[in-house]
Amino acid sequence: MSKKDVVETNASFERVRRISGLIRIFLIAVAFVLGILLAVKLWGAVSSVSVAANYLQILSIAASDALIIACVLIGSSVFATLDRGVDPFSKRQSRRLRAISILLLADLAIGVVGSVGAPWLSQYDMVTVGMSASPAAETILNVNAGDLIVAGILLGLSVVFDYARIIQDLSEGTL
Repeated sequence: MSKKDVVETNASFERVRRISGLIRIFLIAVAFVLGILLAVKLWGAVSSVSVAANYLQILSIAASDALIIACVLIGSSVFATLDRGVDPFSKRQSRRLRAISILLLADLAIGVVGSVGAPWLSQYDMVTVGMSASPAAETILNVNAGDLIVAGILLGLSVVFDYARIIQDLSEGTL
């Protein structure tokens, strides 16, 4: 590689590190705000509970929100690794992506259970895909399409990261 190529490569790496650091800070701030919103939501729900059955509702809402906060925090750790300059194509990174997709699928399961047997569990004002018994029937199964699509994309990316890691290991072994 020429000196110009080395300088351009180093500048690109530094740019990726800076952007990754900014994204990491943003995701941590988002997780913090989501945590505050969850606390406010729980405080309001607990202080207004009059029936014992509402505790299950509160627990399910808290679990769903906590899963999303965990996804955001795991996502920030992906960018923290890039900010430190560590190779992105590692087993740890692909595991993190898989963990996020599994957590999103768990959040999806909470929503599906809610739409079938406990309608208060469903997440409203989101993109959903519904199934019904007939065109005139009310939707009997809501699936949060956003969680499903993002989980699928992240699972695919984890496989790509594993493949890139293997190719990188093979190319380092031939040098």
